[in-house]
Amino acid sequence: MFRHTTRCDFIKSMKPLELSPEHFGVLAGDMVALSVEYLSALDARPIFPTTTGTETERLFAGEAPEHGMGDRAFDALREVIAHSRAQNGRFFGYVQGPGEPIAALGDFVASILTQNITAWRSSPAGVTIERTVVRWLAEAVGCDDFSGTLTGGGSAADLMGLAMARESRIPANDRGIYNAGAGVIYASEQVHMAVPKAVAMLGIGCENLHYVPCDDSYRMVPSALERAIPCPRPVAACRWRLRSPRGHRSPPKVRRLGSGGFTFPRSPQMVVPVNRLWMSPVSRRRSCPKNV
Repeated sequence: MFRHTTRCDFIKSMKPLELSPEHFGVLAGDMVALSVEYLSALDARPIFPTTTGTETERLFAGEAPEHGMGDRAFDALREVIAHSRAQNGRFFGYVQGPGEPIAALGDFVASILTQNITAWRSSPAGVTIERTVVRWLAEAVGCDDFSGTLTGGGSAADLMGLAMARESRIPANDRGIYNAGAGVIYASEQVHMAVPKAVAMLGIGCENLHYVPCDDSYRMVPSALERAIPCPRPVAACRWRLRSPRGHRSPPKVRRLGSGGFTFPRSPQMVVPVNRLWMSPVSRRRSCPKNV
């Protein structure tokens, strides 16, 4: 007689990941020794490994194992290291810099704790530490008393900041972007590709992203920005976003708002959120709005 296998039957048949504290200690010691060995030779490693696509496919593109591998799951780590790009002071590409061993230890403990940093009740220590670090960053750039949220990188920060700016100028969380009206976004011509990507994901449309020229120091030219902004129009066509990648301060004739942004006198509908500090949003709110 055919018997249908349910999800519960499947789960019961699986062997749990049982690891005694003593066994964990042995494996952790092996990982520490491997890491120390890697760090001791890091400065002598070539930036790009001697490898090919065919070779990495042969090593790492096998079929999923039908049975647990136990400690043998760590055997491939030496090959992973050998075929990985060296992140040290001699690598000047991209944004990712060399990793800090101290930070790696922090990541290790964070993975053990497995905290959910959504609210204080979920992680009292973690949320308090996040708020403290954000406050330190805000104070370092003259934004005392501002608060915000740490993100995993600039792409997430830009997406979050643009989503909040959009909701502030053209609310769309409830009814959708279709009937929310047009929004024009002004950004430096040196803007990171994360911004147009976020604009597309939020449904704003890349056609509404206006690039402003930069000077020889890659800073947005304030006069070019003022010329790009048309005369004030009805609020339905809001102008609300500006980003300069070099930390250029606010252009002339720009008034700072208490809400954590800037506005142009001739274009009062345009808000300039200051959120490109690898944290977002930066505002005087102590928590994100519930509807965002």
